[in-house]
Amino acid sequence: MLYVLFFFTLLVSLLLFISIFLNNINKSYVVKAKLYLLLFLLLFIYVGYQLAEEHQLFQKISESIATNRIVDNNMNAKDDIDYKFAYLHSHDVTLLTPDLDNLKKEMLLDVDVISQLPELPRGCEVTSLAMLLNYSGVNVDKLTLANEVKKEDIDVVNENGKKLYGNPHYGFVGDIYSLKNFGLGVYHEPIRDLAEKYLPGQIRDFSNGEFNEILYHVGKKRPVWVIINTEYKKLPQKYFQTWNTKVGKIEVTFKEHSVVITGYDEDYIYFNDPLTAAKNKKVPIQDFKEAWIQMGEQAITVLQ
Repeated sequence: MLYVLFFFTLLVSLLLFISIFLNNINKSYVVKAKLYLLLFLLLFIYVGYQLAEEHQLFQKISESIATNRIVDNNMNAKDDIDYKFAYLHSHDVTLLTPDLDNLKKEMLLDVDVISQLPELPRGCEVTSLAMLLNYSGVNVDKLTLANEVKKEDIDVVNENGKKLYGNPHYGFVGDIYSLKNFGLGVYHEPIRDLAEKYLPGQIRDFSNGEFNEILYHVGKKRPVWVIINTEYKKLPQKYFQTWNTKVGKIEVTFKEHSVVITGYDEDYIYFNDPLTAAKNKKVPIQDFKEAWIQMGEQAITVLQ
């Protein structure tokens, strides 16, 4: 209907324009009247078109909000006030982005620290997950999670004789129990899947999202599991190497680490470190942010 009205008005305007030059040019007042009329019609077209566009956009936003209220069944009711427009789908759960405009200035949570040592010298990821789950009311230990997390082959050889490494996006690579054997670690996808086993529908994997969402969830008293490095700041490129995997090349570093974020203020980020068993350890927030981005922006929390 909008296009019919638009082209009809345009046609009328064109006929008026032509009629101006068919009239006696001496009748200047007639010409001026028609010119004013033509300008009015053109302005009407422009304003009408813009109003129609805004109306359509408003309808789309309204439909999006209504849809989000329907698909938000996997979140607790109290989170409805925290979340706005749907922006992606992951793990068959519609994820909603939080309102990051009004973050608390600081927060510090009391999360029991668990050491990965001595049993799991490479088990920082599952130990951090144990801290997150325990805080959320799930009684599970690090060794159980180490046994249950998906595993990847250490290395394989393809049909062309090319050596391929395991991919931490698909499972734990190497030996989680001993440093005598080759090993690396695991990334957020297998950790998310394992967490879902214990708290189905309550796991929020916002990897590749905004750093401020970490602060948002901690501000809501939700610890956040992350992948970081053992230096807690951006690493020089010399610490990375490229692996060939079954699904392509990836960059990895043996300084890869995982911690649970427990707090923040204007200057520092606070976290439980499973490697040193330090509770609420702090580092400059900007250094931590740069390291987190470099390590793939991996983050998971529990919505409760």
